[in-house]
Amino acid sequence: MAGRHAGREVPPQAVRRLEPQFTLHQAELFQEGSALTNAVADFDNDGDLDIFVGFNNKPSRMYRNDRGTFAEVAAEVGLDATGAIRTSAWGDYDGDGNLDLFIASVSAANSWARLFRNEATAGASPMRPHPPACRSAVASARPHGSTSTTTAVWTSSWPCGTSRTCSSK
Repeated sequence: MAGRHAGREVPPQAVRRLEPQFTLHQAELFQEGSALTNAVADFDNDGDLDIFVGFNNKPSRMYRNDRGTFAEVAAEVGLDATGAIRTSAWGDYDGDGNLDLFIASVSAANSWARLFRNEATAGASPMRPHPPACRSAVASARPHGSTSTTTAVWTSSWPCGTSRTCSSK
């Protein structure tokens, strides 16, 4: 199976065809249902991908990956928000080298958005809600059964600490 990769021709002997076979990993830790969103990133800068999961009216979970073994640490790092969390996105909005997390909860009764700044220092990774800063971030969510989408946008063209929320159908 020859082909092209990164603009170069790849000889057939260099292509390794995978035959995936999946098994459950830490099934007891990941059994909770009603998840609405997830975002994968290395939030603690240890080289392992970690997983944030937002639920429907249950506390969010943050699964820290330590060399292939996950531990739920949302309360420890300040990411155990509860709501109908329908969107989540990682990004380094303040340019400090630590990934920050934006989440939004959208429901008929209560909608909100939060930006969590990762204030990690050596040996610790505290996160807390933080007002938007002068960088760009975009996330959107659609309430269950709704035809409109709410989009929250933070951008450097607006003053620091301000946000714009738009609705579109």
